[in-house]
Amino acid sequence: KKQIENERKFLIKELPKDFHTYLKSTVKQWYLTKPFDDVSVRIRLYDDNRCYLDIKKGYGIIKEKIGKKCNFNDIQEYTNNAYLLEKIRYKKHIDDYLIIIDFFQNGLKLVEIESKNYNTINNFKPLYWWGEEVTDNIEYYNNVIAYNNFKY
Repeated sequence: KKQIENERKFLIKELPKDFHTYLKSTVKQWYLTKPFDDVSVRIRLYDDNRCYLDIKKGYGIIKEKIGKKCNFNDIQEYTNNAYLLEKIRYKKHIDDYLIIIDFFQNGLKLVEIESKNYNTINNFKPLYWWGEEVTDNIEYYNNVIAYNNFKY
């Protein structure tokens, strides 16, 4: 089933005072497509072995996404020549949105806000600990980060 994702992305100035209340997970993401393709195909594996195969389309605030939960062993072979991104993710649900903090291997720290409601995201006022907005800057898209960090 196709979903619409509404999200904005920011650099982080400092960690929030309630950082200890965010749920932590380690994530590996393999991108099977190049960053500037119209569609992004990724495999996401969490440290608790949850695995998803996702197809995403779009840039900026609004993206289309189709995803399916999978068994990693069934699709692991597709990761062989894919671009790998590893990160530590912290998330917290607040009202009708989700705040996600990602720490990347290269030292980059980003915060995302997601909601099914476009107006919630579009009108959201950044929090005190958020820095510059990078929603429309393709250099901060996960598939670009994975591609730029890729080593043969």
